[in-house]
Amino acid sequence: MMETVLGTLGKATVLGIPPYFQNLTQRFGTATWKKSVENPLSKEYLFTYNKGNYTNYKPGQILFHPSNFSLEILSTQRQDQQLYEYSVTTGAGEKNWQLRLAVYEPVSDPSIHILDWMLANGSRTVTLNCTAAQGDNVSYSWASSEASTSSLCTHNGSLLLLSYDPTNSSLPCTCTASNPVSRRTTALHSSVCRSEERG
Repeated sequence: MMETVLGTLGKATVLGIPPYFQNLTQRFGTATWKKSVENPLSKEYLFTYNKGNYTNYKPGQILFHPSNFSLEILSTQRQDQQLYEYSVTTGAGEKNWQLRLAVYEPVSDPSIHILDWMLANGSRTVTLNCTAAQGDNVSYSWASSEASTSSLCTHNGSLLLLSYDPTNSSLPCTCTASNPVSRRTTALHSSVCRSEERG
């Protein structure tokens, strides 16, 4: 059995176990947290628990919570992206629960830039690009902050082709940059378009 846990770079991450394994630990009293290292056949001990006594092999880096036998990584780093295993020693052997930790850098506030613009037939068309300087596996989406203009701004992807009436002083478009651990939104200011045109 395995589950994937999402961790945020630089933040604390808790690796928990299901109630079944909590009950097994309370019943048999001996358990171990381990993680895989570069060699797939090798495992590194992080924590051992034996009838209320425990040993922390990574003091200052991890915490053990005896109330639910979870492991907390205090400041998640890239190298923590590994396979973790919780093993309970039973009378006839051991039972294992595995977790894969996926670590992501959170996204920063996205920036909106004009790549191109033109004026034709009384309508202005601009190509906007939304980018976040930081973040892993970032996806972009555009939306409107006003229901009446939702079709104008709705789009998935970093580029938005926007056609609008140049007399319209308000462009209620927002760009959202997101990944599995974070989400940030920036609003388009129509003054950006006007200053670009003057330039």
